[in-house]
Amino acid sequence: MMFSDVINRRFLLGLIGAVAGLCFWVLFDVLAHDVLLERIVLGATALSISFFGPLLGLIGPLRPGKALTATLMVSIPASALFFWASFRFQEVDDYLSSGLPITAFALLITLPLPFLISWGRGRGWLHYPTLFMEAWGFAVRYAAAWVFVLLFWLVLLLSDGLLELVGVTLIDYLLDVDWFIFALMGGVLGLAIAVVDELSDYVSPNLIIRLLRLLMPLLLGIFVIFVAAIPFRGLADLFGSFSAATVLTAIVIVAATLITTALDTANPDAVRSPVKRVSAQMLALLMPVLSGLASYAVWLRVDQYGWTPNRLGAAALALVFLGYSVLYALAVLRRGDWMENIRRANIVKALVIVTVAALWLTPILNVNRISANSQLARLEAGKVTPQAFDVWALAREWGRDGERVADGLLAGDYGPVDPAVLTRLTEAQSATSRYAFSRDELTGDIKAKRKTLAQDLRVFPQGTALDPAEIAKIKDMDIKAIIDACARKTSAGNPACVAVSGMFRPAVGRSETIIFYLGTRDRLYAMVPGKRSYQASVATSDGRAASKLDIGVIDAVFAGEFKISTPNLNALDVMGSEIFIIP
Repeated sequence: MMFSDVINRRFLLGLIGAVAGLCFWVLFDVLAHDVLLERIVLGATALSISFFGPLLGLIGPLRPGKALTATLMVSIPASALFFWASFRFQEVDDYLSSGLPITAFALLITLPLPFLISWGRGRGWLHYPTLFMEAWGFAVRYAAAWVFVLLFWLVLLLSDGLLELVGVTLIDYLLDVDWFIFALMGGVLGLAIAVVDELSDYVSPNLIIRLLRLLMPLLLGIFVIFVAAIPFRGLADLFGSFSAATVLTAIVIVAATLITTALDTANPDAVRSPVKRVSAQMLALLMPVLSGLASYAVWLRVDQYGWTPNRLGAAALALVFLGYSVLYALAVLRRGDWMENIRRANIVKALVIVTVAALWLTPILNVNRISANSQLARLEAGKVTPQAFDVWALAREWGRDGERVADGLLAGDYGPVDPAVLTRLTEAQSATSRYAFSRDELTGDIKAKRKTLAQDLRVFPQGTALDPAEIAKIKDMDIKAIIDACARKTSAGNPACVAVSGMFRPAVGRSETIIFYLGTRDRLYAMVPGKRSYQASVATSDGRAASKLDIGVIDAVFAGEFKISTPNLNALDVMGSEIFIIP
């Protein structure tokens, strides 16, 4: 590239970046103050992000004319879909706070770019070597460019401090001008991307790709240990936790990434080490096990609690990578050119994710409508108690579809509804925040909640009743948590709360109670009335907090599989104090 071409290209990308910065200044600092324009600002912001972001990355791999055409092919449909989906909500802030549409939008404007570069270079849409290198190249170039932007601001701020020592405040004055900051940030980013593109032979993804390959044997070892431990450990903890599905899906994504780096663009460039090749094949064969468990874990949560937007997102991700894992495993089992088959699966995966992301922003996958109808069906079928029914999410977080169901319940459109649900819905609609709603619910009728707890909490041994004085000792926040737990079910179908009373400390001279209940993130809580759940008031003989035990403790108590016994401990009595050694 001639020197003049280099200068022209740097100037062009710097100018585009500066114009982008000015556009965002107008959107965020000028128009955003007018509430009446907020939805127009949203659409214009989406168009700007989806235009300038890809354009800066495409100029370099493509000539400016081709880059502009390719950018418009991405930005117009992506921003239109994002803008269209915003009408699911009355307020733009509520739409943006839901998070999932932003994720879908980001996928729509990033995943198609390698395909567009391959098309722009006349190699067709599906030329895998181009897709592979450009996908990794985009990540590396943008990461390097943003690192430079951060270093630029560090130098600028240090320079400002240095000049102030001699009374020169020019930089400080410029930094007070909002439009200048936006334009400067964009211009520096554009210039950095131009320089990184010029040094593509040096700033390449090859280093990262080769480093990632080193992790394959390690990850394979972890996979093998996990799968081997399942028959001994069981699946109760795995299927009882929604976060476990997230971890499983994430590790499958990591495995797929490592396998992809191992195969590179073509067979001659793939890993040659027998250890790494076998590791890639074994990871591909084990991926369906983990992705299958992740999908099943999500399904169990949906079956137990119904659909929500987050569960729909988790289900979509889990199912996509379940199919992806099956394609990987089949490629290895069929032998032949298994590497090329996996590369084809990578192309299929990318196209499927783009399709799902696009559908997510259309009425076909309106997650708010699906979630609201699911929770309504559960309420009508009696699968959720009035206290456990999430009225806040329905009335305030799921947009117009949630509000439609909430208003229908209040209007009696769905038949008779428990008065407690209607009261909570009315309170949710008038509350200023979820915190205020939860606080009002907690303090609104604490006596009724304590009475409900006395009725719902099963106490063992059979025939034992919880002393009202014990209930009075339980903290208000814990009362609600236990009631919510009692409304849920364990894997064995028992209420997710139970109490055991007995003479646990003979020296005290009275019966005491330990309450077990299932709390947030499916964590087992064990508490003694009068103490908070998180306090170490209950521990096991090996020194662990009781909350570290398996949630199967609750089912074991309901089955009568417990006894009150004397711990196998001796004490050292010194000066009136008993000192214990916990085994």
